[in-house]
Amino acid sequence: MQPNERGVVLGVLGVILSKLLTKCRVAIAISIPISLAIGFGIGQRVSDPGALDTTALPAIVSTSASAAPGRCYENVDRWEREYGVPANIQRAIIKMESGGKWRATSTTRPIDGEPRQAVGCFQVVAHWNRFAAHEDPYDPDTNARVGLGFLLGCNNRAAGHGQNWTDADIVLRTAYCYHAGPHGNWSAPAVQRYGLNVLALSGITGDRA
Repeated sequence: MQPNERGVVLGVLGVILSKLLTKCRVAIAISIPISLAIGFGIGQRVSDPGALDTTALPAIVSTSASAAPGRCYENVDRWEREYGVPANIQRAIIKMESGGKWRATSTTRPIDGEPRQAVGCFQVVAHWNRFAAHEDPYDPDTNARVGLGFLLGCNNRAAGHGQNWTDADIVLRTAYCYHAGPHGNWSAPAVQRYGLNVLALSGITGDRA
């Protein structure tokens, strides 16, 4: 092979090699972010499709004094007129559930074993109480509508018919139901203490079965 021919061949090989190196660099540049994305779980599947999407909720705020606890109590008289639950019962439930902090958030582990977030004055579990897209579950009026609706159902179950907010035993079982659910373990010590505290805070006395 003559020197001139050798030079041409080497030149062609150089061009081919340059193109191959360019493609390799591009492939590496693309593969690195993809690998990082996979490694950090971007696009991962949700294991529980029904789990609470916290991004749909307002940012969790500390339950400090700055959370304006008065907002949980200031409308209990109006809620009594709207829903029929006595104001003293509402105050007791609010005190036990959120301490009066309207932005309170807690994690509960119900009978299905999956941790759920409870929010607001009445600590409503948003997973089971679907709110409209425009609703803020922390809003006291919205939270009361759902929380007191459940409380009314518990009272109906405990009373057997209609509403009864004066009989100590019925109110006690209503509190058990609200705290542990209608099918929860009402005999658990924590549930028993909860019910007795609701009675004491609401000022209801009397013989209990």
